Amino acid sequence: MEVNPYRMVGNETATPLDLWVRGYRQILGQLKVARAAMELGNGTQRSESLTNAFSIVEFWVAALGAGEPESELGKRLLVAYSFLLEQITRANVYRDVQAIDEATKMLQHLHSVFLPSRTTLSR
Repeated sequence: MEVNPYRMVGNETATPLDLWVRGYRQILGQLKVARAAMELGNGTQRSESLTNAFSIVEFWVAALGAGEPESELGKRLLVAYSFLLEQITRANVYRDVQAIDEATKMLQHLHSVFLPSRTTLSR
């Protein structure tokens, strides 16, 4: 696969919030695909989509730094991200649609905290 130089520059110059919003959109998309796959009985697609969503949240956790975050915001984010990881895991292991819905609600809440003046980006 050829690397798009414009995308590379965009990634290198993106703010942490820009990167978070990209991850947010990707996770919502993956959760939507996983939910549809669950309803259709497609276990492979469900698992792939939830694994992709899990990986993005893991990246967010890693971005908070090793160990316990020092800031109050970091500590609260770690709790929220841990909840997301738990819900994504529950959705995958138990084929739990409600867990996907709970993860989606948490993501929308985080979005409203980070970007209160913007409309929901779940398109």
